[in-house]
Amino acid sequence: MAVTATLFNGYILPSAKLVEAGQTSESRMIDLLVILLLKIMARPHTDRITFNVSFDIDAGEGSESRLVQIIAAIGPDDSGEPVLTIMLPEDD
Repeated sequence: MAVTATLFNGYILPSAKLVEAGQTSESRMIDLLVILLLKIMARPHTDRITFNVSFDIDAGEGSESRLVQIIAAIGPDDSGEPVLTIMLPEDD
């Protein structure tokens, strides 16, 4: 499995302010993977799924939730082996 740097740095990795509020990269990744698992169970015979995940992001003095479109696709890695890549639409 691979997660693009754009997705990881933009949404999975919480800011210092969000860490102070209790957010962790592990919990944010678990949220994403649970939603992905549910989508895969609903559509098991596909190599590509688009879904939305709500992430808390910095917003001035506090934080706000942002609905982010995510793509999960199975394709070949550098050696031709299958890999699940999780990315933002602009990473596709």
